[in-house]
Amino acid sequence: EIMVACRQNNNTLLEQHLNQPRSPNFEAADSSTPLFVAALNGSLKCVLLLLEAGAEKEKGRTDIGATPLFIAAEMGHLEVVRLLVESGANKDQGMLDDGATPLFIAAGKGHLEVVQILVESGANKDQGRTNDGTTPLFIAAEEGHLEVVRFLVEAGAIKDQGMLDDGATPLHIAAEEGHLEVVRFLVESGANKDKGATDDGATPLFMAAQNGHLEVVRFLVGSGANKDQGTTDDGLTPLFVAAHSGHLEVVRFLVESGANKNLGKTDT
Repeated sequence: EIMVACRQNNNTLLEQHLNQPRSPNFEAADSSTPLFVAALNGSLKCVLLLLEAGAEKEKGRTDIGATPLFIAAEMGHLEVVRLLVESGANKDQGMLDDGATPLFIAAGKGHLEVVQILVESGANKDQGRTNDGTTPLFIAAEEGHLEVVRFLVEAGAIKDQGMLDDGATPLHIAAEEGHLEVVRFLVESGANKDKGATDDGATPLFMAAQNGHLEVVRFLVGSGANKDQGTTDDGLTPLFVAAHSGHLEVVRFLVESGANKNLGKTDT
């Protein structure tokens, strides 16, 4: 009955059942607790009642490690997030499989106000996922959430922190995805324009050229990015990869900007 009340956002029914001698920390068949369900549904009053009844703040979906704060952050339930944080919930507790934190998921979903509360409450801005090192700033840049990117950078997030596997940075992924305004902001904030991936040396300009993002290419070149910096494994340049991928307008722009037309693969 407690779980039904949480799912229905019925705080009156919940209060009646909580007045009976039963722990609010039991798990349903899907390993979720009443507090997790209330947080998932954005049921602020139910969350408050459960906390007052002694619900464990970190106990949510025990099978995957998603906490009530994590699911509230993912769903963008601002007031529930605020209440859980003020109640002392662990802001940096990650998922069991990949270590994603509440801040990471909020940044990825573009929930700016949730991101702001978490950061201002002391959440670790640069804590990446444990499986690949993707940071909140990286995922916000990948998804094109400019205002989240802006807030995180202005709050002091490390702009050039790369992924664990290939070293790709937030600027790298924003250029690859064609998010011009995110690229512009990161560059103007001092992100390294020519920092290549650690596995093959591909630069932000290389990735933008490979994917045919003309306006991103135009901006990076105009900002002084190295037009001829090739990949470290085979020497491919932005011009070469744009030509190989059939992006005529990118090729035209790079040639007109003075890119070296004669640089080819170095591994052949």
